[in-house]
Amino acid sequence: MTYTEKDLIRDATIFGKRSGNKEITEEVYRNVWKAVLKWINSQFTIRKGACLSGVCTLTWTKTEKLTQERVLRPLFVPVDSFVKANYLQWRGLTPQGEIVKSEDINFAKIAIRFSETLNKDTTFTCTRHMFAQIGKILSTGTEVAINLGVGTLVARDRKVDFLFSSEWARGIRVGNDSAATRDAATRLGPSVDTRRITSAGTATTTEAQDLEGANVKIEIPKRNLDRRKPAVGFGSG
Repeated sequence: MTYTEKDLIRDATIFGKRSGNKEITEEVYRNVWKAVLKWINSQFTIRKGACLSGVCTLTWTKTEKLTQERVLRPLFVPVDSFVKANYLQWRGLTPQGEIVKSEDINFAKIAIRFSETLNKDTTFTCTRHMFAQIGKILSTGTEVAINLGVGTLVARDRKVDFLFSSEWARGIRVGNDSAATRDAATRLGPSVDTRRITSAGTATTTEAQDLEGANVKIEIPKRNLDRRKPAVGFGSG
């Protein structure tokens, strides 16, 4: 079975209880994760990036065209120390154009603006546990497909990649008046991106459940995840 955000929330809850946070239930972890995804989506909606401290940055590259239009393309940049600490393999291309500034994750903002029941301390604790669990599961080589709001973090055999959802993968064209020529959706993206993770090699379809309990299908390659064209970003060296 593919490891999804549902498994992540369950395992983070168990870790939290073992660490002394017995009062924080799985439902609270689930609400924190949903709030974090809403924050990431809100950043992309206003064409800015989101920095998930210690894990990765999800942002944009900006290039100028002869027509004086700006073209924004999504960018995934894993934190180098995260890659090394978990023995991950990741290849990225040098981004073309200027990298859009990202906002560091703000736990107070997430609790206040993107939830009705959370507070800063609980949001910080739950997020820290879930981020740590992401690194732990990736280091085992498990098949992973974890929703990060604007796309899906995928991995197999410690080979990591990111699939932006179709809503953002095409990029955004912005004119001189800074108005996007397409509407930026504000709703949460799908729990998983069901596009193929690789364009070459054999893939197998795995069933999982999203946060609302709906069945979804994820195609995970049996091999050669590293053969696909990598997401644009910085290499880990």
